[in-house]
Amino acid sequence: MVIVEGMFDLFSVAVLEEELTSTSDIIVLNFLAFIRDVEDYVNHYVNGYVRILLYLDNDKAGDKATRYLTEKFPSVIDQRETYKNHKDLNEHLCHVGGS
Repeated sequence: MVIVEGMFDLFSVAVLEEELTSTSDIIVLNFLAFIRDVEDYVNHYVNGYVRILLYLDNDKAGDKATRYLTEKFPSVIDQRETYKNHKDLNEHLCHVGGS
């Protein structure tokens, strides 16, 4: 399972990890206020078989939401290290693509 903050992040995951997007269920939050609304979905996967990859923004709201999910669900894996020098995954992709 993949959780992203917005559609552009989803597109970025699709470009960078094509196989991941074709083989995973995906949740696009569109607004971090919905973070608690995904708990039922995350619980379903936690009780199943899957790791949950989390691609949220590198800002205070992203920090808070990431901390919330990773503390509540140990199988949630914060992916922000892969784009730590950028605001979000899309900005990282634009930078890498422009190099």
